[in-house]
Amino acid sequence: MILLAMQQNVNLNKSRIKQSIEEHKQIITALEERDVNAVLAVMSKHIDNSGKYWARYLS
Repeated sequence: MILLAMQQNVNLNKSRIKQSIEEHKQIITALEERDVNAVLAVMSKHIDNSGKYWARYLS
């Protein structure tokens, strides 16, 4: 999707970038702690947030 955004000259939202980075940090922490429930929760949250953000550009 990022390649699609670049191709279409989509301006990425800085607050979403920061949010996504934080979500990735949470995923890494949960993985390092081997906390399966936390991994599932933060991955689900990240996928949901990403889907909502990118859905605007796929319409």
